[in-house]
Amino acid sequence: MLTSEYLNLATKFYEQQQYKSALAAYQKAIELDSRQPAWVYKNIGDILQQQQELDAAIDIYHQAIAIAPSYLKPEMYIKIGDVLNKQGKSTEAQAAYKQYRIELSKYNIDQVIDFLRPYYPLDGEAITIDLLDNGCEETGLQLSLLADKIKGRVVGTNIGTNFPDRTVEYHRENTEFYWMDGQQLTFPSCSFDVVMSINILEHVANPIKYLQECCRVLRSGGVAYFSWYPVWSSATGHHVHPDMISMAAGNLGVEVPNHYELDGTTIPLWGHLLLNQEEMLSLLVEQKRYDSSLAKWIVNCVYQDSHINRWFWDDISAAFNLTSWKVMEIKPSRRNIPLQVSELLQKKYTQTEQFAVSGCQIVVQKI
Repeated sequence: MLTSEYLNLATKFYEQQQYKSALAAYQKAIELDSRQPAWVYKNIGDILQQQQELDAAIDIYHQAIAIAPSYLKPEMYIKIGDVLNKQGKSTEAQAAYKQYRIELSKYNIDQVIDFLRPYYPLDGEAITIDLLDNGCEETGLQLSLLADKIKGRVVGTNIGTNFPDRTVEYHRENTEFYWMDGQQLTFPSCSFDVVMSINILEHVANPIKYLQECCRVLRSGGVAYFSWYPVWSSATGHHVHPDMISMAAGNLGVEVPNHYELDGTTIPLWGHLLLNQEEMLSLLVEQKRYDSSLAKWIVNCVYQDSHINRWFWDDISAAFNLTSWKVMEIKPSRRNIPLQVSELLQKKYTQTEQFAVSGCQIVVQKI
């Protein structure tokens, strides 16, 4: 068999949760050609976690990091941190999570720079603009990386506990940080040339108010960049990530019976839209064998917790058209919906196209 055939076979086994067969096929592909993409090593690491071969999983994740594109590196550090936590190595785990934040910040700023390039020259000297990150990363790293390329004000807001005094670790001469609700900014109108928002729009209670405030503080001709994932109506819109599960399990003093992933093996893809709270709790306790206290925490986080809004893609996309700016670019990320799931969604919600949109990048310019 060819290398590609082994990879296709391994992927099928992996999707069917036949992990031993998947591992053998992945390893055979690597024997034929060790120059495999990072996702192959990531999947092998995930399987080794399932088999409780934790040291081997960490080694494989590091191999993935060495060849991974920038968007995949943060996830690898999260996985390493989760494995180290399982081993009781909390200090090392915290170091891995810190590296995750660093890699994620680097990736996010690269995305912002790519967005700004058509509007402002970034290849030469630092540009003179005033920029607001409405819901900034709490350590200040992300904005500090960007501030190195900007001469004007670089301002970040956040409503996190103890922000900014006890959370911001990185400063530049032109950075400013304020505890402020992104839906009720206290800045004067027309204060900024650029507004950016990364992984925030799924969290604000009222996206319309949030977008209107972003527009209000923009100067005429100013541009704004929005990037977020996931949308509530997407496959993983419940927004219960692996690091959240690890932390909750630790706080509750219980074990996670299987390694938690956003791949549908614990919470089915689109399951938060198709199951009610009682059905989800039953699934987690009776089928997935989760401790009841952790299962109840997950159910509350999915359906009740205020850490996310529960706006569908159609609602959020329509909100952009209620604001006085022009949409310059829109790049939705899409995921195929299996036919069986599509039919179930169709019965419950009448149409299914919006359920394929998992996240989006949108660029707007104030009229």
